[in-house]
Amino acid sequence: AGPAGSGSRPWKTAEPRDVFLYMEREIVKSLGYHLAEGFASKRESTEIELVERVWAIDRANEVTLDDIYDALSHNYPEYAGVEEKIKAIELESERNLTEKNKIIHSVYQKALKLGKKVIFASDIYLPRQHMETILADAGYAEYEKLYVSNEIGCNKASGSMFTYILNDIGVQ
Repeated sequence: AGPAGSGSRPWKTAEPRDVFLYMEREIVKSLGYHLAEGFASKRESTEIELVERVWAIDRANEVTLDDIYDALSHNYPEYAGVEEKIKAIELESERNLTEKNKIIHSVYQKALKLGKKVIFASDIYLPRQHMETILADAGYAEYEKLYVSNEIGCNKASGSMFTYILNDIGVQ
C-alpha cells in the first residue's frame, strides 16, 4: 500500500505496518537479518499491547517512542542494546515515506494568506523535533504552535488534547 490518504493530516505517510516492513529492509542493511526477521509484527504488537496497558489505566494517557522501544527490548531481548539504532531507522523511515497532503497544504496556504494563526495538533508517539522536521519537509514552516500528544500527556481520542489546546490558546 502506498501513502495513506490521511484526511486532515498535513502530510501523508504509509500505514504503520508498511513503515515497519520498510524498516525490516533497513535493519538488514544496518544490523543484519537476524534482527530484521519478524520485526514488523513485533514492533506493531508491542505498540498495541503498550497502548492497551496505558489506556486501561487512563484513556487520556499517551505513549512515547522511547516507551515503545523500552517495551520492545523487554518483550524481545534480541533488541536490547540496539534500541537507539532501530529508533533512528524508524524516524528516518517515517521521514522517507512522508509526503505533503496537497489538499491540506492548499488550505494551509490560504490560511496564511488571510493572516490566520495556524496550529498543528499531532496525536502521535513521535518526538516533537521529528514532527517539526516532517512539517518543514512537507512545506509547513510557518505556524503558531505545534502540540504533540506524547509531550503534553493527553490525546485526541479522549478529547483531553482539544481541551488542553483550547485552554492554552485562551478559547472559552
